[in-house]
Amino acid sequence: PDMRLVGQLEAEARAAALPAPPSRLARGFALLRLTEAFLAATPGFGPPSAAPGLAASLRDLLDELQASGVTAAALRELDLAEHAAHWRRSADFLAILAEHWPRHIAESEGGAPDPEDHRRRAVAATLAAWEAAPPPGPVIAAGSTGSTPATAELLRAVARLPQGALVLPGWDPEMPRDVWDALAAGARPEHPHHHLVRLLAGLGLGPADPRPW
Repeated sequence: PDMRLVGQLEAEARAAALPAPPSRLARGFALLRLTEAFLAATPGFGPPSAAPGLAASLRDLLDELQASGVTAAALRELDLAEHAAHWRRSADFLAILAEHWPRHIAESEGGAPDPEDHRRRAVAATLAAWEAAPPPGPVIAAGSTGSTPATAELLRAVARLPQGALVLPGWDPEMPRDVWDALAAGARPEHPHHHLVRLLAGLGLGPADPRPW
């Protein structure tokens, strides 16, 4: 069998001639430089020694945004006019991602894709290849909850293949219907089955459809 991690589609990306994103380390240093410039231009926000920690927090936030399919530019839409001054100062700090980061990518990296954007493109290329010529043998995706938009799209495509199957991790076959309905509607994102229910609902399945394996 050909075994791969769900989130790694490098062969598919190369087949589709997708440009590779810059290394995480390189982008970490770029965020550090932007954070240092912000601290230098914003007296009182924090000492220069705080730059590495603040840059790491921006990197984590950027990862979360990308995993959710949201661009950093969406941070511009935050309306903090009625909040305390320290929240507005936080908005000024987040402008590093909302304004300066897109400019850095465009000017210094030639518009190189973010890792999650690269993954979404690789998934789209994989789905297009499968639509043109479905895999001749079984394709099984096991152990993933589809917690990111790209992964969920890939799992739904696997489930629809002629010989495709999903093996769900830790599925609760006794889930009450009201809990299913709430999760399928997007409520309670902290619930451990939130992503699995959304995945199944996107396939038109209900709580009784998954079978024991």
